[in-house]
Amino acid sequence: NKNMIKNHILPDLGNRAVQSVSPRDIDLLFHKLRMKPCSGPKSFNKRENDIPTLSTTTLRHVYFVLKKAFEKAIEWEILETSPIAHMDPPPKRIIRNKTIWDSETVSLAIDDMKDKPELKLAVHLAFMCSLRIGETVGITLDKINLKDNYIDIHQTLQRDEEEALALLPKDDIYFIFPKKIATSKSVLVLKRPKTETSIRRVYFEGELRNEIIERIRAIEKQKEYFGSNYKDYGLLIALEDGSPVEPKLCEKWF
Repeated sequence: NKNMIKNHILPDLGNRAVQSVSPRDIDLLFHKLRMKPCSGPKSFNKRENDIPTLSTTTLRHVYFVLKKAFEKAIEWEILETSPIAHMDPPPKRIIRNKTIWDSETVSLAIDDMKDKPELKLAVHLAFMCSLRIGETVGITLDKINLKDNYIDIHQTLQRDEEEALALLPKDDIYFIFPKKIATSKSVLVLKRPKTETSIRRVYFEGELRNEIIERIRAIEKQKEYFGSNYKDYGLLIALEDGSPVEPKLCEKWF
């Protein structure tokens, strides 16, 4: 939300008194945003004249942030009416059918990852247990039950800006990893998932169970090798010295 406000709302409305913002101003803002080129990863590897514009998902996000803000202004008796009240939200994006790997393709891919056991296990877990990438690299050993073959998914690992992290309820943050670059404005965190339905128990068996056991044995050997230099965060998927594997690194490996 902070980034949405900073990047898409404040440049046009940031210096305006809230009472001066009209429905026409809101229309003009959204017209401008519909034409705004993406500046993130979606713009990479595109021809110079083929850079995509902001998605309808982003436009909807901006809409609901503004709507809530103006509703709060009415609640605080700063406004009598909201300039966005009669505007419909941008339409939801059309979800196209995705091409999903079949079990044979997954098996071929996993066999091809033997030289990268951390990635092999991450992909196998993600496929067999329907995990998101942050959930996969955020699994800790204390959440694994080898007796009954299940993992409790209670957390996700992701990189957040410190400024935004300060606004989260403290109960939602389980652990903040030390920075590798002192001047970085973001940190890796283990945090509560966004929704309650993301907290769940997933089961495993067969070859995946064997991989998990092998991985735990490998962790014990790495602890012996690195000794006091091993960073023991209790992560199942980690670098050789125990450091977390952030989602972007896992994507790069993949």
